[in-house]
Amino acid sequence: FVLAYQYMVQGHANEARQQFQHVVDLQPKDALAARFVKLLGPPPTAPKAGIEDGQTAGAGANAPTTNPNATKTSTPPATPHPVPPPPELLGTWKAQPQTNASIVLNLKKDGTFTWDFTNQGKTQSISGPANYVDGVLSLAQEKGPPLAGKIENPNANGFGFKLVGATNAPVLKFSR
Repeated sequence: FVLAYQYMVQGHANEARQQFQHVVDLQPKDALAARFVKLLGPPPTAPKAGIEDGQTAGAGANAPTTNPNATKTSTPPATPHPVPPPPELLGTWKAQPQTNASIVLNLKKDGTFTWDFTNQGKTQSISGPANYVDGVLSLAQEKGPPLAGKIENPNANGFGFKLVGATNAPVLKFSR
């Protein structure tokens, strides 16, 4: 799932669709992966088996092509554009997952984010583009995998952030 999501946020729609489909094949009840398969659309069409480009059906392997001088043109597959978080999620949010640890998440109007994790006085920061699809917030960073979490119970004062793929991880409770 994480590999598929990385492909998606980096604009590799076909590879992302294939990986999400693999997740669905292994875990048929994974509704989120199934939604991403639908979101990314059908796979590109391939020539029919046994028919070479430019040959007519029933022609042998040595039959001439219909137009040997024709140039092939193809349209590259559309890549999904990042979808910034909705307006109600924009702004600065704080969470305290442990006594000596805190997180400050800033979701900006331009579709970027900063995530500052402080533990025992030491802060680590990541930043980059934020993407929001079907209730999942993905925070892509330049180095390392994106943080992806299902947004739970969003309202003006807070929301939950449940890490995607981490079944035993606690929900991070963010508030203003």
